[in-house]
Amino acid sequence: MQFRLVILDMDDTLVRSGGTAWRRAEERLFAELGSVYTEEKALAYKGMNVVDVGRTIHRLVQPAGVTADECGRRLRVWLIESFRDVPEALPGADELIRTLVGRCTLGIASGSPPEAIRLVTDRYGWTARLDFTVSTEAVPRGKPAPDIFLEVARRTGIAPAEALVVEDSVFGVRAAKAAGMTCWAVPSSDSPAIPREAARVFASLAQIAAELQARGRA
Repeated sequence: MQFRLVILDMDDTLVRSGGTAWRRAEERLFAELGSVYTEEKALAYKGMNVVDVGRTIHRLVQPAGVTADECGRRLRVWLIESFRDVPEALPGADELIRTLVGRCTLGIASGSPPEAIRLVTDRYGWTARLDFTVSTEAVPRGKPAPDIFLEVARRTGIAPAEALVVEDSVFGVRAAKAAGMTCWAVPSSDSPAIPREAARVFASLAQIAAELQARGRA
């Protein structure tokens, strides 16, 4: 099957931002709340949008005198600041985007704020190559809810059954599946749920590019 719509996640799918920009902001929020970031805690929210991450950290720490919404607001500000030092593109990211340009409707759907997405796409010359970028801030619920992917389908007029999502996290995979889309993953963690729930798992974005090129010639 050839896909008419390809939706790319950004964080830890196209750029190595989970352990850099996101982690710096998360560590700062944990410290402000009198706690300490750990990778184990981060598994509770990996793949969510910035507001939901802030709320989850609030639930984990249960600080006095700070609301969950305030945690989300602080984290958003610090995250955008962190993205000004634009994260490194992952191997195969540029190759995948160049492979797909002109062959399908192509864009990014991310839990990062729109400002962070634009910093990345401008830095790597992807802005003009993409047909859309959508942040989960534009929809009522972040991943693992399907809202962001259904919003992309609505905007493009392309049925979910004709869409491919490329993700790295279990929440992203679940959101894509809940939207009725095919999901391929390049996992950024060793979660056993990712290979179990994704339609296919690849070792790199370059492998996905090669697979889609082969399908385009079929």
